[in-house]
Amino acid sequence: MTYKCGEKPGIGRYVCTNCGEDLHLDKSSKPLPPCSRCGKCTYEKE
Repeated sequence: MTYKCGEKPGIGRYVCTNCGEDLHLDKSSKPLPPCSRCGKCTYEKE
């Protein structure tokens, strides 16, 4: 399943579908930001 910037998919590890950069959300209320490496906005949950 893929998630986009601004969504709040919950605590966990997310990987940018464009460049593979890891992102860890530690709060369920935190929205996904644009990727810090490439700026894209699509992630998959690991």
